[in-house]
Amino acid sequence: MKEDPKWDHLLNKDRQRKSGKHSEDKRGPFERDYDRVIYSSYFRRLKDKTQVFPLNKDDFVRTRLSHSLEVSSFCRSFGVDVVRTLNNRRIADLTKREAEVASILSTVGLLHDIGNPPFGHFGEESIRSWFREYFATNGESSLTKPQVADLTNFEGNAQAFRVVTYLQALSDDKGLNLTFGTLSSLIKYPVDSVSINPSSGKAYSKNGYFQSEKEVFEEVHRRTGLSGYRHPLVFLMEASDDIAFSAIDVEDALRMHVVSYEEFRTFMESRLNEKEHESLLSKMETDKKRLSDKWEKQKASDIAITNFRINAGGVMFRSCVDEFINRYQEIMDFSFHGSLIESSSGAELYTALRDFARKYVYTHPSILELEMVGFKVIGGLMDFFIQAVNSDNRENGKTREGKLYQLLSPTLKGLISNYGKIDDQYQRFQMVVDYVSGLSDPYALSLYQKLSGIKLGHVAR
Repeated sequence: MKEDPKWDHLLNKDRQRKSGKHSEDKRGPFERDYDRVIYSSYFRRLKDKTQVFPLNKDDFVRTRLSHSLEVSSFCRSFGVDVVRTLNNRRIADLTKREAEVASILSTVGLLHDIGNPPFGHFGEESIRSWFREYFATNGESSLTKPQVADLTNFEGNAQAFRVVTYLQALSDDKGLNLTFGTLSSLIKYPVDSVSINPSSGKAYSKNGYFQSEKEVFEEVHRRTGLSGYRHPLVFLMEASDDIAFSAIDVEDALRMHVVSYEEFRTFMESRLNEKEHESLLSKMETDKKRLSDKWEKQKASDIAITNFRINAGGVMFRSCVDEFINRYQEIMDFSFHGSLIESSSGAELYTALRDFARKYVYTHPSILELEMVGFKVIGGLMDFFIQAVNSDNRENGKTREGKLYQLLSPTLKGLISNYGKIDDQYQRFQMVVDYVSGLSDPYALSLYQKLSGIKLGHVAR
């Protein structure tokens, strides 16, 4: 049994820019990628970005940072388990690749949400809606159709690719200068904003890069031999995210008492038919009764729910490993375009958890109210800063537009000054989107309040 030569390309260790490495540094290229992400400012900002509950003060509730760490943990486990299973079943010889695969997956798990704006996925829709209204009123001006589509289809995944290849500047316009193997494993949707086609499969349901990063995307795919298809490891990264949010969003909601234990149990009983999935509910009930002897009712319910989340995650994880192994040849031939979890034996459990969250969690008044706050905040900031960058007075610090322009990140303005054109309207629009989407939830709210005169105080840069 020989290793598939495709893996030499798929795990390409090269970078856009030659990277200096100390002679005593024993880390591999993919391990260095992981460390670069951990120390990046964009990653740190995830600590104050919403997972489900915006501006929440509860220490238990996940943020984008804690969610990303949990996804990274699932990713690493997938890398180890899948490689060992492929080896043991003599499906593929990846004996020497285990550490590399696990390192890449750990890194993209950290990165998968790094491009998300404030206020969760509703923040993405806020930016899209703002541009749709803007172009409907003002026309598309000098922008190309693909550039307009980038803005009206703003996508956090595409922004993540932009962050790591450009915005997280170190010494040039190559961003974190990650390996091609890692970058290709991050691209969940290998199409641009004018090529979105959900009927072709989940991989083509959204855009994975903007026109500004088209050349980088093409180089990454050329160097890894992907030719516009998903990297095999993307399926495992996506499954990690699916497993994490489906179980964890529900756990957070139950622990915050947004929904009750009884509502959850009743809903899941009506949806789960497979014996393995039914046994999860039985064990949850047994845990609750057993724990009730030691703890008060609510505490017993909380612990039982956490145990359910752990066990459900394990069941879905195992089902995705099996699905990847069973579809290995399709995945390597680039003929599989679906979702591991949705085509696996864990689909029933995953779908039930997702549907419960959609019905009881995401529609809860406390979340809807804060999402509307986020819509107002992001729209307001876009109003302020787009007006500023479009103004001929933007360089005049004595004008209103000039003062607003000065508030924009010096790093972002420096990137365009050094590697772009400030007279290019597409780049000016992107600079504002880069700034607003990079803000944390509380900072975005505070900045909007100060600029609107709702709250006085110093606006820190």
